[in-house]
Amino acid sequence: MNLQSKPSRKVGASYWSTLTEEQLLRTAFTTNDPESLEGLIEDIPATEELPFVELWYDFRGSKRERLRCVHCRYHNHLAGYVIRTTEGQRVLVGHECGDKLYGADFEILRSDYDQARDYASNLRRWNNLQAVLPAFLEWLADLQCCSAVRTYRDTKRVFRDELPRLFGAVAVALLRDQGVLSVDERLRDFEGENRAVERYERDKKEWDERKRVFYRTGYARGWPRRRVTPGPSSVIGTAWLT
Repeated sequence: MNLQSKPSRKVGASYWSTLTEEQLLRTAFTTNDPESLEGLIEDIPATEELPFVELWYDFRGSKRERLRCVHCRYHNHLAGYVIRTTEGQRVLVGHECGDKLYGADFEILRSDYDQARDYASNLRRWNNLQAVLPAFLEWLADLQCCSAVRTYRDTKRVFRDELPRLFGAVAVALLRDQGVLSVDERLRDFEGENRAVERYERDKKEWDERKRVFYRTGYARGWPRRRVTPGPSSVIGTAWLT
């Protein structure tokens, strides 16, 4: 069994790179009430240090009132970022105003935040995998001892040994259809036949003439015929030969 190794983390000179894995796992990357955050101010903070994206909020699709953006100074946005300075000051920046406010630096801020959030998510998945892996491996060991698995192995071995040509043909068919073995059905169009009979009854006089032609020549143009059309494929097996 090949298991994905522990997720790697890109380390850079940013706030998020200073946090340990335990801190990242305890971090909330979104907020449902950005206006109640401590240290929130309404003006661009006067600091020479580069702030960082701390949180994301998104109320699009809801009936919530729009939030004020520190850049455009109006309640224009339902989604955006909480920008925080190292001194603890926070401002709300609409998702469309980040580039206007911080220019090219905002892409760096957002990238650091996204990488930290994705890394924390991967850490949670890794920890969950480690937690359930022993039970899963125990279940696999029990499955190997199941009588149904032994019967399956014996049946496949007998099929391959006793009918090698058929085994090979089925294997090729499975490979051609990406692991699905199926047969095509042909369906009879009863509705079409019934409509043809109804037309026949409506135009019986004309049909009588055509029948007379048929009796003389053995051919009747427009005679109601059985209509057989290709139907759906029925799956009869999957790739169990490998």
